[in-house]
Amino acid sequence: MTKLVTFKSLGLTFLMMFSLYAASVAQDVIFKKNEEVITAQVVEVLEDRIKYKKWDNLDGPVYNLLKSEILLIKYQNGYSESFEGEESSKSTTVNKGTPKASSVAREKSSSISSSGVDTSDGFFALNGNYLGVAVGPGVLLGSAGYNVRIPYLSIRFDRVLKEVGEKGFLSAGGFGAYQAYGIDLGALGDISQSVFVIGAGGAYHYNFTDRLSVVSGLRFVYFGYNTSSTSNNMGNFGLSVNGTGFDFYGSIYYGLSSKGAVFLEAGSGLSYVNVGYSIVF
Repeated sequence: MTKLVTFKSLGLTFLMMFSLYAASVAQDVIFKKNEEVITAQVVEVLEDRIKYKKWDNLDGPVYNLLKSEILLIKYQNGYSESFEGEESSKSTTVNKGTPKASSVAREKSSSISSSGVDTSDGFFALNGNYLGVAVGPGVLLGSAGYNVRIPYLSIRFDRVLKEVGEKGFLSAGGFGAYQAYGIDLGALGDISQSVFVIGAGGAYHYNFTDRLSVVSGLRFVYFGYNTSSTSNNMGNFGLSVNGTGFDFYGSIYYGLSSKGAVFLEAGSGLSYVNVGYSIVF
């Protein structure tokens, strides 16, 4: 009897260990509506998308996939979930007894912007659109005799196109800036001057934490100065100077929410320092 009990115990122990091992090496299978099949390990199920790692690269980056693109997921324990007709209203409860749709996923869903961009791991994310406005000291601001009429205002737009590693991203975008001011030349009269910059380029973004990010980029810019007299004893005149060049810049972003961040940018346009606010959509 004792031997029988011992054998039964050993058998149950072996069965449990085998089951745990099988579960650890089993894979999830994602069937997309375009007939693509992905072998993966599903990490999280959010309100409108899933996050997964590719089965052949479990140490690699986490990918996002909209539920509207998924036909079916067959999980490692045999449970299947259909997403046919999914429009982000389906329950996030899947595979009971696993952490795939745990409270962590529901908590992180609050870090998804209104466009569905997941900023839970940092302000910059794949497929995110970023629009920022800023002010800066501009050209000759604060010098004696200069009267600023419009401060140095700038706007920038970036679209994140590629993921680099776990926390890095590459983007492309555009930039524009403008400033207007007057100059008092004393007995010679007054002149009015304005300056503008437009450009396009690319940047590298890196999320240090879920709130702190840094950016470095390079733009090709076109700039112009326009000068005209407003009161001059020698008569009216106008002068324009235009040119092109490259503009290297660096930024620090601090996220205030899943939808916005404040930033400090150096070397952008004609202002050495800019302070602004950026939104993601």
